[in-house]
Formats: sequence, structure tokens, C-alpha cells
Amino acid sequence: MKRHRNEGELTSRVIKALNQIPGVIAWRRSVGRRGHIKFGITGEADCQGVIAPHGRMWAIELKMPGGERSSEQVAWAESVIALGVPYLCTESYDEAIAFVVGLAQTSSR
Repeated sequence: MKRHRNEGELTSRVIKALNQIPGVIAWRRSVGRRGHIKFGITGEADCQGVIAPHGRMWAIELKMPGGERSSEQVAWAESVIALGVPYLCTESYDEAIAFVVGLAQTSSR
């Protein structure tokens, strides 16, 4: 298992792998501010995407070992889960990939 230097490296690696799965589109979500322009929703997951053929959305919050979600991240997760969006918070590259592969297999039926 590859060790990641930081959360950004883990996120980039997960997104690259997920975009190799047929029927899956994945992207990184950034939250912040540049000057007077605010972007993203505070607390939203690092990695999001959709799965064909019905455009099912999913979200993954990636953490380094020992990392914890902020209260804003917990609130965002609860809100999307309540809407039926599959959500995962993990420290594991393998678990993140398996989560989306499992959703893709379910969606293709």
C-alpha cells in the first residue's frame, strides 16, 4: 500500500484512478476564497462525481490517518446523505476505489 505525503496527493491519486473506471466521472472540489470571490460550499467533500447511466452522484471525504472531519464537513455529509447521495469518509485509497466500483456495479444493473 502506497503511503501518501498529504491529503492532496491522496485525493489526486483517487480521482485519477476513478476516472479510469468506465461510466465514472470524478473531480476534486475546492472550497475557499480568492479576493472577493467565494467558491465551493463550506464542508463539502474533496472528491465528487457521477456514475452512468443515470447520473448518480457520490461524494468521498479523504483524510490522512488520524485526520478528523470539521463540524462543517459533518453537516455537509449529513445533508447530502439525507438527499440519498452515497457518501464515504476514509483514509484508504483502496476503500475509496471499492466504494465507487460498488456503486458503479449497482448502477449498471
